[in-house]
Amino acid sequence: MNLCIRQVVSIRVPPPYRMTKNEKDDRCGWKLHGRFCIEDPFDVSLDLALSVKHTGMTMIRDELARALSIFAGAELNLRRARHRLGVSGVTD
Repeated sequence: MNLCIRQVVSIRVPPPYRMTKNEKDDRCGWKLHGRFCIEDPFDVSLDLALSVKHTGMTMIRDELARALSIFAGAELNLRRARHRLGVSGVTD
């Protein structure tokens, strides 16, 4: 998760939905730190990660890693199913 140290994920920017921490700092005056940032969906000037303790941050990171493995597995299974059926998809 090295990406998280340098970037912020935001639903308010165009795909791929992320910006550098420096860009976020320029826009909203965020404090720069070495952990990943969590943008408040209602007040984009707030970094919710500043109030999360180490154990909470570890739980969030582990849950994101679990979600990534689920999505990656789903994509792999979709490709296998398409291959078995002889169907090509737009993501192949």
